[in-house]
Amino acid sequence: MDFSSHDTRGYQTVSAAAGYDEWSKFYDATVSEQLDLPLLEKSLSLKSATFRDALDLGCGTGRIGCWLKQRLIENIDGIDLSERMLEQASRKGCYRALKLADMLFSGLPSTSYDLIINSMAVEHVEDLEVYYAESSRLLKADGLLVTIGFHQYFLLNGIPTHFDRRDGSQVAIRNYIHLFSDHFTAATANDFTLAEVEEAVVDRSWIAERPAWRRYVNKPVSYMLVWRKIATPGTSISKEA
Repeated sequence: MDFSSHDTRGYQTVSAAAGYDEWSKFYDATVSEQLDLPLLEKSLSLKSATFRDALDLGCGTGRIGCWLKQRLIENIDGIDLSERMLEQASRKGCYRALKLADMLFSGLPSTSYDLIINSMAVEHVEDLEVYYAESSRLLKADGLLVTIGFHQYFLLNGIPTHFDRRDGSQVAIRNYIHLFSDHFTAATANDFTLAEVEEAVVDRSWIAERPAWRRYVNKPVSYMLVWRKIATPGTSISKEA
């Protein structure tokens, strides 16, 4: 679903490339790590596996890549459609290689990775089928795809991905609403089986960081879907994570 039919705020809306270029210089200071890092820390699939090559798909300023390098893996590539976000990621020094490209049409070699993480970007994708098809192409058999997104609760209640400009005006980045059933349909059609589901809610730690979010306490703010690429396409059985 296009977000526009649910929009209650009427912010100026820009493309993902334009929005993240503009947001890049202050993104890390304004986007809470609680959206994604606690979900990654909870993942049993990540804790129980060994990875050789990882791709940060839609890497932004590099927060996920640095988390990966500190905990799981040395060989990490990143891809993003925002040149300025990639400049921020490059400064962090956590990546083997960075590429400017659309994550849906990466141009990277097939079956190159055993781990792909996509955090807080899939809500800008109109067609989930394309997203899961490209991820499946890039993953090795039995590899993991971790999808973390802005929870549908906020989008369905008219609150988009947005930021405040330096002049105080507010800008939204174009969003699309995907239900979990949409993810399941697109993922299973592209040889994935679901390994984990986690959701994060606004809790006391959120309120301590952002007191204005008190009105959202106990509301779901982000989610994580961990998918395993089926080793033999066409089957529906995979080994345990």
